[in-house]
Amino acid sequence: MGEEAGVTLIEVMVSMAILAILAAIAVPSYRYVINSGQVSADMNALIGTLQLARAEAIKRGLTVIVCASSNSINPVNGGAGASRPGCTGVTTWQVGWFSFVDANNNGSFDGADSLIAVQGPLASRNTLVADNGTSSVTFNRQGFVSGLAANAVTLTLSPASNAAVQKRCLAIGSAGRLALLQPAPGVC
Repeated sequence: MGEEAGVTLIEVMVSMAILAILAAIAVPSYRYVINSGQVSADMNALIGTLQLARAEAIKRGLTVIVCASSNSINPVNGGAGASRPGCTGVTTWQVGWFSFVDANNNGSFDGADSLIAVQGPLASRNTLVADNGTSSVTFNRQGFVSGLAANAVTLTLSPASNAAVQKRCLAIGSAGRLALLQPAPGVC
């Protein structure tokens, strides 16, 4: 008569200990990947809106404004039934933003203007803040940025996890050039 096949309590405990060690190593890495992906998605949404706004300004030969707004409309069907968005003067861009052609050059979105793009509040808890109190970016018909208090503005995206290594900064120069910066002392 042979021995019965099975596992001992010691083998089960060793297997569980190995599994616990692997999980302890994997979970923080997984969180980093998830946070990094969300930071990239949020920054790419902003970059896409700014690039589209600049291209539309050049194409149409008109002023295009991108502004932070806490009352932007639903982009589906032009936000039918919703109130028109307005530039609310906030410098915390995580509340959302939109871009529009400022056909009458009055700096506000009104009846003569056409909506280009809308971004609602960031789904993540990331913060997106502009320096110099900048609440909007205006591209003139040549694609240059006008109306900035300084030669450039930097929008800083900080992850909710407060991981400094995942922080991203977008510099917008007066020539309309966008530069994504890695965080470093004195840079962002």
